[in-house]
Amino acid sequence: MAQLASDGRLASITSSRMETRDASVDSLRFVCFLAVATLHVVTSPQRDITQFAIIDHLTRFAVPIFFMMSGHFFEKPGAYGIARVIPRARRLLLMFGFWEIVYNAVNLFVLHTADYPSTSITLVYYLLYYSSGPAYHLWFLPHLVVTVFLFAILRRFGFRTLLALAGIFYAAGLLLGPWVVLAGPDAAPLSIGVRNGLFFGFPFFVLGAWLRDTKVDLRMPVLLAGMVFGIVLQMFEGYAISRLGANSVFAPHDFLLGTAFFAVSVFLIFRRLNLYGPTLAKLGRLSPGIFCIHILFLNLFTAPASPFFIDDHYVANENYATAFVVFVLTVGCSIATTLLIARFRPLRPVVQ
Repeated sequence: MAQLASDGRLASITSSRMETRDASVDSLRFVCFLAVATLHVVTSPQRDITQFAIIDHLTRFAVPIFFMMSGHFFEKPGAYGIARVIPRARRLLLMFGFWEIVYNAVNLFVLHTADYPSTSITLVYYLLYYSSGPAYHLWFLPHLVVTVFLFAILRRFGFRTLLALAGIFYAAGLLLGPWVVLAGPDAAPLSIGVRNGLFFGFPFFVLGAWLRDTKVDLRMPVLLAGMVFGIVLQMFEGYAISRLGANSVFAPHDFLLGTAFFAVSVFLIFRRLNLYGPTLAKLGRLSPGIFCIHILFLNLFTAPASPFFIDDHYVANENYATAFVVFVLTVGCSIATTLLIARFRPLRPVVQ
């Protein structure tokens, strides 16, 4: 009986630790969404160092961490087959297709903008690669599918090969994208963009999987130093790029070298925090839906044709009060709508 009681206590402790760890990750998901929402509210190509531009840089850890969390949970030693990818790809593409239809419908019938959908072949190019259109943020979903397929194909070669390829792709993304100014002040970034599943998604996905496989656990002072170093390096890169290129900006940049240090440090910090908060964890589990829907509300509050229009020049005018109002309304409406959708079982796959 004593052994059974001991085993029961051990199982309870193990279950509690797993629940705490899951809550920490779910909390990080929601924190990353808040960062992405902030980014979309304040972002604007700026050469000068303004408060909005600094805030833009401070949010850039979020999307890399989304890829890292996907890699972290996808990694399963000994299970490398493409068959594992199919269910996940189906779910992501279903979510992508559903929200593309919603956004284009709102764009056409509420905002009365007929730019999308297009009948030309460029629609596929814009939606799947360059991420334009009314739901520009949904680029993440198809490129996560690309990333998962690449990882599943290459996982059998081991992490030494994967990390080398991740480093090569990330460096190529830097050289073809933000660092292209090193080729001369008039050099332009690659026209197709490097924010995709190859140069951007794959490296962070591999890092997330590797961190789970190796169980890296650094001390908090080291992680905080790494985070600060990443932020400083990222902003230094942004400043240097804005001064080297004739038309280059300080912000926004999807990723820089410092972004890797920044994102990895934040990811590992949250893994050490062992947070537990039912509300925050629940919002974290619904973060895919909140993420997908939030640009719809941002568009409604910032498009002049919208019946809910507030302002579309608050960044240029450095109107921080209006930016805060738009942020609060966007986040609040996104959470409320996602919670409502999640109540209907047939619609849960498009928000979870």
